[in-house]
This record gives sequence, C-alpha cells and structure tokens, in this order.
Amino acid sequence: YLHYVGPADSGEAIALGADRVHPLAAADADAAVATLAALFANAKPEFVFLAADETGNEVAARLAGRLRGGAILNCIALRLDEAAREVVASHPVYDGAYYRDSAVTAKPQIFTVRPENFPTPARDSGRTGEVESVTASEPEHPSRDTGPAAYTPPATPLHKAARVVAVGRG
Repeated sequence: YLHYVGPADSGEAIALGADRVHPLAAADADAAVATLAALFANAKPEFVFLAADETGNEVAARLAGRLRGGAILNCIALRLDEAAREVVASHPVYDGAYYRDSAVTAKPQIFTVRPENFPTPARDSGRTGEVESVTASEPEHPSRDTGPAAYTPPATPLHKAARVVAVGRG
C-alpha cells in the first residue's frame, strides 16, 4: 500500500497512485515530526518518502532518530533491492562534488527526494482510495525560550587575536 501524508488535495493524491491519504498540514517541522511519529508508531511503514526541501530534510532526519530508522537526503534516483528489501538511493555528497549509492539498513527507511529528478506519475481519475484524517500533534519541548540573554560577548579585534583560524573553499 502507498500512503500519502501531506497538504495536497486527497483526490489528486489518489489519482496519482496513493491507496490511502492522510491529509496533514503541519505548522512547522516540530509539529510534523510529532504527528508523523505518532502516526508511524502504529502503521510501522517500511519506507517513507518526503520532499527534499528545507522542511522535508529536517523532518526526515529527526523522524529517523525518533523512530530508530535511517534517512538519506536529497535523493536523485531510487531503486529497490528486492532481495534485501532495501531502497538503494543515489544522492550527492560533498555539496554535489560527486554522488554515492547508499541503502538504509534500519526500518523505517526514510528518504527525501528531489522532485525535479522524478517523473510525475500517470494520473488515473477513476482510481479509488481511502482518506483517513490525521490531526497535527503539538510537539513536546524539553526546554523553552525565555527571551534574549543579558550577555554581550567581549569584542576581540581581529588584529589583536593570538590565532585566527579560517576555513572554506576558494
């Protein structure tokens, strides 16, 4: 089964191949991680795919930690190793200097995919599926922000520094 969790139109998600749709509009990454962790605690998915954007990458990494799975970010190609029941993902390393094929060995296997690298699935407007509501969870925070700190770090002029360390390219 293919489940779709996200803010898209449920009918459109089903027409594009989802068997079950969980409409979810989370306010931020914290809410998305809390909601998905609760949903996946019962569903136990083998594979989870998210959009490779700032929020998707953050949610994937944090969700993998919460569910004791693994994540590969910014995938440009995917293939299923049926014998091992693992998705092998091609992804950039060193800021795209070269690409690597990797697989996640823990479950769930979580991936963020770059949408421009994958074709849009064929649309079947006669397709049927289920819609199951999901309520966004409020994340639990072990700390809270109490405002700006009453601290001003001492200013050390660069020319008076005993040692300067600079890193970077170019």
